[in-house]
Amino acid sequence: MKRLVLSIGNKEEEDSVTQNLAGAFSGAFLQGVLMEEIAKQENGADIVNTLHGLTFNPYSQYLYIDKNTGSINWVVNSLTDEADNFILKPLLNENFKEFYVKAISKKFVIENKEIKELLMSELTKNFYQEDSAGVFEIQFLTPTSFRQNNKYQFQFDFRLFWQSLVMKYGFIFEQNKEPEVGLLDELAKYSHMLSYSLHSYYYNVGGYNPKTKQSAKIPGFIGRIKIKVTGAQTLKNYAAMLLRFSEFCGIGIKTSMGMGGVKVNNE
Repeated sequence: MKRLVLSIGNKEEEDSVTQNLAGAFSGAFLQGVLMEEIAKQENGADIVNTLHGLTFNPYSQYLYIDKNTGSINWVVNSLTDEADNFILKPLLNENFKEFYVKAISKKFVIENKEIKELLMSELTKNFYQEDSAGVFEIQFLTPTSFRQNNKYQFQFDFRLFWQSLVMKYGFIFEQNKEPEVGLLDELAKYSHMLSYSLHSYYYNVGGYNPKTKQSAKIPGFIGRIKIKVTGAQTLKNYAAMLLRFSEFCGIGIKTSMGMGGVKVNNE
């Protein structure tokens, strides 16, 4: 798994334009940019069509402002070796120095590119070789939401939270294995909220009209929580592994459109 962080700026106007792009959590706009770059490759159109038809995408991406540096970062995560090739490769090309966002008719420049890799051996080390204390702080960088019974669920729920991660892990590493009900029961039962600071936020997912300045929106939540997982040590370690994975796969729905971007700190 790899993460590409692109620091971006606005080419034509002052930084407030870039701030507005990030402030709107417009990762959905950047998915369009990503698809355009993929389409430029050999057999790119076929790859784009395949991605649109997948139940689970082998990548996630989102846009956020780094409060420490003030930089606007576009984060693109690939979850498989194949995704490294057709998603990250065109973005890493030295000729990819700028991009145009049609939805807001603005051009942006790429000021820096940084790539990081998480090996499977590093991920499993969380489970097999390290004993987690079971205390985690999770920051939801972009709006996060779940889908249940054909409705959006945008209140935090431990079962939906863990179910999302177990299912994503199963798609990537266990040949689309369905999550075990007993495992989800255990994770939900032994997860406890220590503190939280969350609020609702509607996320733009497309259909943007520049004249009305409105678009289709999905209800979600952003902010941070601190949780504790108790129970057996293996359960704590499993939770730690899933949360490390979450920084690459995202949490909840529409992670390929910019939702569910998270940062996790272990204690």
